[in-house]
Amino acid sequence: MPPLSLAIVNEDAAFVCRLSTYFTQQPTIAVVLVAESAEAFLSQLDAASAPQVVLLGSGRPDTGGAAALPLLKAKCPSMEVILLTDQHEWEPLHRALQGGATGYLAQSTPLTQLKDAVEDVAQGGVPLSPAAARSIMGHFRTLRAQASTLTRRERHVLQGLLEGLSDKQLAARHALTTPTIRTYVKKLFKKLQVTSRAQLVFFHVRTHAQYPAPPSGRSTPRSVDR
Repeated sequence: MPPLSLAIVNEDAAFVCRLSTYFTQQPTIAVVLVAESAEAFLSQLDAASAPQVVLLGSGRPDTGGAAALPLLKAKCPSMEVILLTDQHEWEPLHRALQGGATGYLAQSTPLTQLKDAVEDVAQGGVPLSPAAARSIMGHFRTLRAQASTLTRRERHVLQGLLEGLSDKQLAARHALTTPTIRTYVKKLFKKLQVTSRAQLVFFHVRTHAQYPAPPSGRSTPRSVDR
């Protein structure tokens, strides 16, 4: 399997150097483009050979990576973007997700966790920092009609998705196989009329929905939904 292609875009030159040095040493990841501004990245970006994942610094409010997200996604819709930022309040998080970010992590995230996030987002995950996940969960305080259509197991899976867990982590939490978790995710997508994990977050943002929390404690492994 060819290595995962990665671009690194950040206005902090020392940080870019640190990331580049680390990721070029990872056999499963190929750093194909490095830029110190979103503008420079856009000028070098070729839609035909776009990287699979971008680690994008949020930068300045008017011209930084967060502001450039819609332009990046318009040029390369399939490119997954993880925004690296120190802002975890609701408004900047909401704007980033609306702009096309698939992940939202602190710039101080350890390198090993960044690597896991890059690999996870390429497989359909939505990596979120704990602070971002708390911000999202804190925003969903009103029950909506869609909640009544979810089974107990689906609520467990949804809770994990909003915590930023990967399929593998969800499988371990609930003693299920990864393919089974993916089946539940697909069921959630169908019921909530979304087509991706990012859109699942958007659904919550748009409707201000909060689903009932799963019952306390671990669910019985492989139990049948009722």
